[in-house]
Amino acid sequence: RDLVAQKAAAMASMAKAAARKSEAEALLEKKLASQQAAKAKQAKLTPKPVEFICALDMKGQSALGVEVDWVDGRSLYVKGVFNGAVQEWNRLRPPEYAVCPGSRILAVNGYADNSEVMASLCRELCASQGMLQLRVRGPPLPPPDEAAEKRSSDRSRSPERDPPKKAKKDKDKDKERDKEKSKDKEREKDKDKERDKAKGKEKEKDKDKDKDKDKDKDKD
Repeated sequence: RDLVAQKAAAMASMAKAAARKSEAEALLEKKLASQQAAKAKQAKLTPKPVEFICALDMKGQSALGVEVDWVDGRSLYVKGVFNGAVQEWNRLRPPEYAVCPGSRILAVNGYADNSEVMASLCRELCASQGMLQLRVRGPPLPPPDEAAEKRSSDRSRSPERDPPKKAKKDKDKDKERDKEKSKDKEREKDKDKERDKAKGKEKEKDKDKDKDKDKDKDKD
């Protein structure tokens, strides 16, 4: 009788342990399922970065105007944008098609997956003033809720308290471009003056040679 009672108690204990284990497993599975559902929902809500082609004609442009990093070996990560062809592109395009810090250049004239070759090709085409076609992926976009809050806060701002900074920046950029153009013109003028001086010196040398020839003839 004692043995039977002990066996029954052991079996009951094992049944309770199995029940507790199944409950813990069910809770764990439920938790994992809820985490996966939350991730899937977040992935749907988070908009994908925009990809576009940035076509640049380097004729008349002195520089591309971007600082890049190619640590990943497959793309060019844009760290900064300065005076140059890219800044001119951005000025004429909507914000979603602008090349800005955080963007990635995925291909240069069809060449992709080798950041060193892409950077070298950019340098060559800038030097030869050729055509550049950059396949660009914009920086990650904020979730819709954050974007909506940002737009609403921008609308609620008073124009008197918050003057249009973009227009001011554009004016400053135009002034900088005008300064660069005037400097280029001055440099060209200086070069023309140097050429004229060199030509004048050559003419004077020719005159001196002619005089020496005339003197030699008179002596004869």
